[in-house]
Amino acid sequence: DRQGGHASLASSALKARAKVLELQQRNAGERVRRALYALAAEFTTIAAWSCIDLRDLDTAQAYLHESSTFAGLSQDPPTSMRVWVNMAMLAYQRKNW
Repeated sequence: DRQGGHASLASSALKARAKVLELQQRNAGERVRRALYALAAEFTTIAAWSCIDLRDLDTAQAYLHESSTFAGLSQDPPTSMRVWVNMAMLAYQRKNW
């Protein structure tokens, strides 16, 4: 549509992230924990992207901050790169480069 992102997309991504983080409370090996953190980072980045598209840049920045934490915990370079790409998009939107 003409508006771009949807608050419902961000909401759905954050609900999925909550489910993933809930799984972190169970017994799991290090490899599984890192994969769950990567997934949490991806869902949080999707929420941030939707907020960027909606021009809700402050909320997007908060989500990207959370996402970068999850990406760091995941120790997954491709996930970290996707977070950084979205941070670059946010900086471009704010004309802060």
